Amino acid sequence: MTSSSVTPLKLVIDCDPGIDDCHALMMALSYPNVQILGISIVAGNTSLVNGIRNVHYVLHLFNRKDIPVFRGADRALDGSQKYAPHVHGEDGFGNIIQDQNIEIDLLSNEPSAVALVRLARENRGEIVIAAIGPLTNIYLAHRLDPEFNRNLKSIYMMGGNCTIPRFNTLSIGIEFNFAVDPLAAARVLEEFQTIKRIITFELTCMATISFEKLDKEYFPLKQNPNNYKARLFADVSQFLIDFIKVSVDKYELFTGLNSCDAVCMACVLDESVIQETKRVYACVEPFGSIASGHMISDWYEHFKREPNVEIISNIDMEKFEKLFRLCVEDFPI
Repeated sequence: MTSSSVTPLKLVIDCDPGIDDCHALMMALSYPNVQILGISIVAGNTSLVNGIRNVHYVLHLFNRKDIPVFRGADRALDGSQKYAPHVHGEDGFGNIIQDQNIEIDLLSNEPSAVALVRLARENRGEIVIAAIGPLTNIYLAHRLDPEFNRNLKSIYMMGGNCTIPRFNTLSIGIEFNFAVDPLAAARVLEEFQTIKRIITFELTCMATISFEKLDKEYFPLKQNPNNYKARLFADVSQFLIDFIKVSVDKYELFTGLNSCDAVCMACVLDESVIQETKRVYACVEPFGSIASGHMISDWYEHFKREPNVEIISNIDMEKFEKLFRLCVEDFPI
């Protein structure tokens, strides 16, 4: 893994702060050698207002008032708003902070798209974006500055559907982030010329943490009154765990805690987590009445197009779990 002598990773996180976003944020805030230049908020798992509150809650808990928060899009490009309260709670954080008074003191006056363009220009070729929500903010930055995508080092996207080798299920069809703003996803995949790495929903289903392991190794740590991370993890995760447990009949997808954005963040923080990638041409259906948001991966080259994405198709579970444990304890990297 990364050593303290290595140049810090310059990271921008674009997220729709739900429960798995919380996990990803905790990992990034706990990892050495990462410089978080800003956190950009987009509506998705929950409303934009909730997302801004949720990120402030985490940053205050970690005492990270050096990280600016940027207000992004409150709806998709077509004006629609889709949330997932049945998965993340009404507040996006499992209903644990909806009645709390949270000071919004880190919010910049600079809109997300403008901030993304500026940061990319100021750190040309150095910034990695972890895009773990709908791609609305990313698309808007691209439209503001056609050079934006080329100024990035790379972008990792948690999104899309894909039948992955060694995973015995068909594609789920449509993944939430791409479904929330399919037009933004379609244009980013088609037009971005930087390195695009995709962590699909099916890949994250291969990286579940068993309920037994959570009960034995994770949740007991919250009993330590000084372990604020373990308490936050246990409190915010319970709503998602309860949702997953009532879906156990879908046994191929739900075998434990499935933290999609945590998988993406692990790949960002430590590239050695990635064991296999497949370069392929992929596109997203932007307008269909039935399949809007569906990602088509052209495995058999029917479209005769050059590959435009790298789909991460396998990860090192041991390394992923080591990084995921940063949600509950300080871990020697």
